[in-house]
Amino acid sequence: EHFKLNPTYLTSSVRKSSGTGVLEMINKVRCEKSIELLIGSKKSVNDIASAVGCTSAHTYIRIFKKYYFCTPTEYRNNFGQGE
Repeated sequence: EHFKLNPTYLTSSVRKSSGTGVLEMINKVRCEKSIELLIGSKKSVNDIASAVGCTSAHTYIRIFKKYYFCTPTEYRNNFGQGE
């Protein structure tokens, strides 16, 4: 609304120009940020899911596994435990 663009037009334009949908782009950013939190802190997976804007830990884990082929806990155990 702020930019006077129809949401359908905007999402269609993003998909055409990038080959990726808006939600997929958002989920990639969420996962990238969550890796910083997984490695750099001892926050729980639930807290990290909330911090990156996921509605539930279950949703967050499903999205994470799509991109990294492991759970957030497995990733943390393999690549660093935090401080």
